[in-house]
Amino acid sequence: MIAGARRWARIAGRRDDVLLRTLLIALCALCLVVLASALKRLWLYEEAYGATRLRLLADANILWLGAVLALVVGALAANRAGWLPRAVVLVSAAGAVAFALSNPDGRIATQNVGRYLGGDRIDEYYLASLSADAAVPRLRAVPCAALAVRSRVPEAGGLLGANLARARARRALEDVVAPERSCPYL
Repeated sequence: MIAGARRWARIAGRRDDVLLRTLLIALCALCLVVLASALKRLWLYEEAYGATRLRLLADANILWLGAVLALVVGALAANRAGWLPRAVVLVSAAGAVAFALSNPDGRIATQNVGRYLGGDRIDEYYLASLSADAAVPRLRAVPCAALAVRSRVPEAGGLLGANLARARARRALEDVVAPERSCPYL
């Protein structure tokens, strides 16, 4: 919409151009307010019900969209947009790398087990479905989920089978004791 307004708006002079850019910056600013509200509501939802991959992806997408809108505001303020496509690609790549390096499954396990230890309910089945990255020391508090994650971690397979997440999972969950009750998802 912003690109269309910049392209097809009838601009009679400098004053019209400044007015259009000001209105488009205001539109972007209001969109950023909506994104901030959505992010706050999503955080409240995560606090109440726990983290999931989808919720973390929604967090990341809201932050990415906010960054892109901030870049658009910068392009409008400078009245130059030649750098914008490269900047969006760079922000997108950096965001994807940062998300992957942030260990989403480990963050999910840490947050949800923390909630559980604080007295909230936990979705053990969901925790058990997470990857080896979820094998954080706190996961020991939920033995069925810890055993399920550990059962999917293969033994070290030499140099070609080297994997940091699996090695950490083996160390973190090596002496988890099976609970007295049965684990239906093992």
